Amino acid sequence: MKAIPVSKVTAAFQWLAIAGLSASLAACGSDDASPSLVVQGTAATGAALAGAAIAVTCVTGNTSTTSATSGTYSAEIINGKGPCVLTATKGATVLRSVTPGAGVANITPLTDMLTDYLATRAGTSAANLLSTNNGKAILSDSAALTSAQTSLASLLKTTYNVTISTTNFLTTTITTPTGGTQSASDKDLDLLKTGNVVSADGNVNGTVLTAVKSDAAKTPPYIAVTGAN
Repeated sequence: MKAIPVSKVTAAFQWLAIAGLSASLAACGSDDASPSLVVQGTAATGAALAGAAIAVTCVTGNTSTTSATSGTYSAEIINGKGPCVLTATKGATVLRSVTPGAGVANITPLTDMLTDYLATRAGTSAANLLSTNNGKAILSDSAALTSAQTSLASLLKTTYNVTISTTNFLTTTITTPTGGTQSASDKDLDLLKTGNVVSADGNVNGTVLTAVKSDAAKTPPYIAVTGAN
């Protein structure tokens, strides 16, 4: 048998050691690279809802953060899974919102009404949206979200004589006066106050929420494809 030179044996062992180390580092890297669910947007009532406590509760995971002076916020949940329900609280002002998952979700009086509208369509309450198949399904249904926003805009126009600039108020960019030139979507929030849809503190008036739920109930109930709880 022909002897293998020691130098070649040593080189082979060095190569194997390097390959093993590289594989080990790659494995460690994949363990650390956990996926994140990031939700961001603006909390506003016409004025920025600065310093509000933002709670984000998802099907998997939850977190909290605080809005900036401009009302903007960003929240991250490692290994999170949508859909999610959001709540902004500052003093007596409490507003809710929803999102199918990662992305933009504003928190305003309009999204507060949207939350009740969707819950009613799903045959549940806003507090239980993530506890039923119908609730989770409607929050994940882009067509249902679009339809609900359009219906709310129509209700505001016909019942309260308030015409908003966009029916995409859940994800549209909102620039509050604090953040520079006021955007049309932020002016919409001022219209809600002048139209007595929203009180001075930014909360939606109770009679309006009742009308929102009544309007949602006129539409056939939303039933998840997998069945309802």
